[in-house]
Amino acid sequence: MAVTIVIGGAFQDSEGNVLSDGTLAWVLNRDAYTDSSLATLVCAGQRIEWPLDVNGNIPGTQTLWPNDQLLDVWSLTTDTFYTLSAYTADGQLAWGPNVIYVPTAEYFNITSIAPINPA
Repeated sequence: MAVTIVIGGAFQDSEGNVLSDGTLAWVLNRDAYTDSSLATLVCAGQRIEWPLDVNGNIPGTQTLWPNDQLLDVWSLTTDTFYTLSAYTADGQLAWGPNVIYVPTAEYFNITSIAPINPA
């Protein structure tokens, strides 16, 4: 199974200020296996932090496990999601937390993402 490369961003605060040198924080909602062999586990609740560049974008190559490839430890279904928050350079919450579903793809551009309702 391959990971998805996450690109883009252009994150801003509620006043339209770019989150220059801010941070993104991802948290998986449930422990999950990376494939049906149940050999590799991804732990929920661990905060994954990525820096943002001066334009509020994700610099370099950042990857995540796609949700449709993760098997929930308890139900072995693909019903996981990430909670994503964006912070200013000073560490103030500026966006989120929002529920995000990362698809299987070579690239996932989060510039135009829309949060989902995990009902």
